[in-house]
This record gives sequence, C-alpha cells and structure tokens, in this order.
Amino acid sequence: MRAAEIVRKEIFESNFFFDGSFQANCQQEAVPPSLLALASMILDGANIKHQNKLVSTNTTKPALAISQLMVFNSTKRARNDNSSSSARHSRCQETPLPLYLSFKIHAVTRNKGLIDTLFSLGLCVSYDRLLQLTSDIANSVCEHFRLEDVMCPPMLRRDLFTTAAVDNIDHNPSSATAKDSFHGTGISLIQHPSHTHDGTDRGIPVINQVGSSTKSVTNLPSAYTVVPPAALKSKDFSAPTVQGPMRPSTLLVATAAVEDEYVWLNRVKTALEKSTVDGWISWSAYHADMQQSVIPPPAISALLPLFLDNAHTVAMIRHSMDVVKAAVQYLNPGQIPVLAMDQPLYALAKEVQWTGQPLTEKITL
Repeated sequence: MRAAEIVRKEIFESNFFFDGSFQANCQQEAVPPSLLALASMILDGANIKHQNKLVSTNTTKPALAISQLMVFNSTKRARNDNSSSSARHSRCQETPLPLYLSFKIHAVTRNKGLIDTLFSLGLCVSYDRLLQLTSDIANSVCEHFRLEDVMCPPMLRRDLFTTAAVDNIDHNPSSATAKDSFHGTGISLIQHPSHTHDGTDRGIPVINQVGSSTKSVTNLPSAYTVVPPAALKSKDFSAPTVQGPMRPSTLLVATAAVEDEYVWLNRVKTALEKSTVDGWISWSAYHADMQQSVIPPPAISALLPLFLDNAHTVAMIRHSMDVVKAAVQYLNPGQIPVLAMDQPLYALAKEVQWTGQPLTEKITL
C-alpha cells in the first residue's frame, strides 16, 4: 500500500501532452521513474545494478509499455462498477503508447469497432478522441498555412534546393459496389539535403493544449483551393528567341570527367581484344562502381492537398506554377523553380509559359 501511494503520487504529479509528434524519448518522459523501476523489478526481478541503468536505453520495452498503460488507466477515485458509461481518461495522462496504437490501427484498417474494443480494454484512446486529435492536427497545420501565407507542409525545411512535380491523380475502382471515382491533380515538393547542409527546421505546429472538442477541419486558404480561370489567347505558338550561344561552353564539362570516359572506353577495348572480362564493362555499372561509397541523405518529399480539377487544363497548370513558385520562394529565396511533368502536361505548360505570363516566365520545366 505504501509503495502504491508513492507511485500514484508521482503519476498524478507528472503530465504528458501530445503536441502532434512523438519525440525520441517521449515514452521515458511520460512515465515516472518509480513506476518504471517497479514494473522492471516485477518483470525482471529486484536487481540493484539493473535499476541503476533504468534511465538509459537498456530499459526493457515491456516494462515501458506496461508503465504507460498504467499511467493511462490511473484514476484519482475508484470507478463505479454499476456505471454503464465508458471510462474517462485525463488528457494529461495520455501516454505515447495508447495514442500511437490508435493512430496506427486507424491508418491501417480505418476500423472504428476495433479501436473502441481496444479502448474498452484500456489499450488505446477511443475512436472519438482519435477524431479530435486528427482534427486538432489538421487545424493547426491549416493555421500554419495562414500564418506563413503559403502552402508549405511542416516537414519541409528552409534553405534547401527544392523541386516540384505535377501529375494527374486517378482512382477508378473496378469493383461492382464502387460508387465514386476521383480524377484530380497532385503537386509534390521534393527537397535535396546533403551531408554538409540539411536545411533549417521550420518547427512543427503545436496542438493547442486547451483542449478542443471539435471534429471538423477548417478550410484551406482560398488562395490555394480556388483555381483562377485561364485560357490561351491563340493556338499558334512559337518558341521565344534565345539570346546568346545555343551550345554550352566546353569549359562546363570537367576535364576529369572526359578522362574517366576514355578510361572506360579503353577498358571495353581491352576486354574485346582479350575476350576476358575484368571488372565492370557496361557504362552504368562502371561509373556506379567508381562513385563514392557515401550515400547522400534521402530526399524530403511532401504531397500538397489534392485538387478536384483535372490536370490537363490551362487553369490548373497555371495555378500549379503559381503554387510551386510561391512555395519555392518561401523555402529557398532566390531559387528558380524547377517543375517536372509528363509529356502532355509539359507541352501544355510550355504553351502557358511562352505566352509571357509574368509569374511563369522564370520557371524551369
């Protein structure tokens, strides 16, 4: 009884609030050390040397999971067994594990009954609370868009070279019970960090801790969702006159790169003369083997909210150029936007660009 009183006192004195993301040590920070030590001693036995290392990463996952569930299901007063209402959990005691389980199950199955069943067992938050959290996250992101006055997802970083891609998004279910299909447009932003420069973190929007009971999501900024009408004045187009030389200077090609090509050619020639293969012969395999073994960091990609409008329209292509230009100028000021498309959309984008529209002139397609 004395041990339970000590642990319960620390449980209700410690608070954990979900801010929209799970940090590296959020599980350890969400439970009191005394509860974690007690759970570890029950599972692994009372060992003084082992208890001294509880704060390190050697803490067993089962003890950490059990401790989080005990914090999540702890109440200051005993529940009435005759009450038919569902259990209520304090928001300051929503530890990472029950939150993560609800998010994970919802992302994989979208099964409300499964989430509520696990909630009744005290393993995760309820489906109703899950909808509140997802609405809070979406509303905080929308508010972030309004404050920045540009459509840039929070995971994108500043001062990084940014490219974009536009394509049509088609979903046409073939099942006999399908009632709807989707034919819209998707815009993706891709950033390319390096080992020496990974950009500047813009910060993740924090969910308001006051507590919101709404399950509705606010609308996105009208500057993004509303596609202004646009049309081409003429069907006859001609490429604009290029000022300056048509071919790049030979100085742009490094001498070492040319020498590498001759080394590869000599290797191929030797292999043909001797009829023996020593190392890689194909151009791609040879140069891949010659590259540095240091793998660059993965690119950061983000898909912007989808459009219901068809991609193969002048208005949608023009609007996509404007959205990409605004996002790139905010993330990496001074950079010329680079936009990738498939051939039909590329042809339409060049026609829009050649009309001399001021916002689409300085865009590389």
